[in-house]
Amino acid sequence: MDEIGFKKHGRFYINDTTPICVEFPPAPLAVGDELIQKTTIVKRGGSKIPILLAADVVKDRLAAYFHWNDKPSLVQALAVMIKHSIRPAELKAFCAKEGQAGAVQTIERLYQMAKEQNVESMEELQSIVLLDFMNQI
Repeated sequence: MDEIGFKKHGRFYINDTTPICVEFPPAPLAVGDELIQKTTIVKRGGSKIPILLAADVVKDRLAAYFHWNDKPSLVQALAVMIKHSIRPAELKAFCAKEGQAGAVQTIERLYQMAKEQNVESMEELQSIVLLDFMNQI
């Protein structure tokens, strides 16, 4: 990581030239209470780098939203869902395991709003989420 300009800060590697940070989580890798069973392998040079499947990234972001009420994590989950055509119904079992079965309705509503409005940026998606939460108050 040092060779490509990333410096370790706690458990993350950051680089001042990009907003992207990298984490190498400890084993066993899990999202919520689910152990990760499969990854995508990206080949770079002679290296093979395992990366979470898009559905597991969504679950990770939803877990952060559920447990810490982190709305940016919900926005990120929705962005990955839209990009990779992951339907909210596919997350029903995960939400229930996390004690958030009712959250599927919120996720479905936000997903549909974003699809209908044909969002093209994180800012647009964030606005949809924030306006929806304000309307729920």
